[in-house]
Amino acid sequence: MICTITPIVNRQQAASYYSRDDYYSKDARKEDYWQGSLAKFLGLDGTSVDKKHIEEFINFVSQRDNIGDGKSPTLACDITFSVPKSVSLLQAVSPKYREIVNKCLKATTNKMIALIQKIN
Repeated sequence: MICTITPIVNRQQAASYYSRDDYYSKDARKEDYWQGSLAKFLGLDGTSVDKKHIEEFINFVSQRDNIGDGKSPTLACDITFSVPKSVSLLQAVSPKYREIVNKCLKATTNKMIALIQKIN
């Protein structure tokens, strides 16, 4: 699994990054859901991603101020997980394995997010 992390470091970036072209909600599926400690804090953990939640998230992140040490905090991180094409093809062509692959991907994603949050 490949993990790409994009830090969101200021209010303007948060507002434009998450709302640009309705990217995060226009193609949301039931498999797209909120995870992590911030999602838990906002009461979104496990809920499907939708436009209303994206707007609430942007408003919350945009209101955070600098940490008292003068450094700008990382307000949020966009984390994208990708799998090799062979895994995607297995999901697409084999209903027999789709559920197994999805469970494995969900478990791996949960563990990776937990590790990333420990580092941060």
